[in-house]
Amino acid sequence: MARAAVSAAGRGPVTCGRAVLAAVLALAPAAFPAAAADPIAVPSGQDVTLLQMFIEPQEGTGEVWARFRYLAPAIAPGAGAVTYAEARHDMDRLCEAHALPLLAARGLAPDLVVISLASAATGFGATAPDVTQYFETYSIAGNRCRLEAY
Repeated sequence: MARAAVSAAGRGPVTCGRAVLAAVLALAPAAFPAAAADPIAVPSGQDVTLLQMFIEPQEGTGEVWARFRYLAPAIAPGAGAVTYAEARHDMDRLCEAHALPLLAARGLAPDLVVISLASAATGFGATAPDVTQYFETYSIAGNRCRLEAY
């Protein structure tokens, strides 16, 4: 079931149904800031910056996903490239240390968080054979991201 967490008279986050979720989702994109220019610290040491984040209801499933898209030029093929194995730890860190706090600040509790890294900026869903992209999905367990197999 789709969920959204909203504050209820100062009592903290409350999981709620579709009507409230629709209202929260209508406001959520406007609440998310534009892409950040400052690098975000990750375990591999590569420079990672936020490109885009948005809430995405999933047709037919009732789930709501939060997508966080990051620019990570060091994953491009070549000498010294950050490998998927290294970038996987970066995505874990981005989920817990960057995505979760942004969602919590907005009172949102999606079913899944999708973290993606791209070696160059691309449009969402665009095919770009020359751009390296890595994706991972996470469920939220308390204040932790739990990797989901897909």
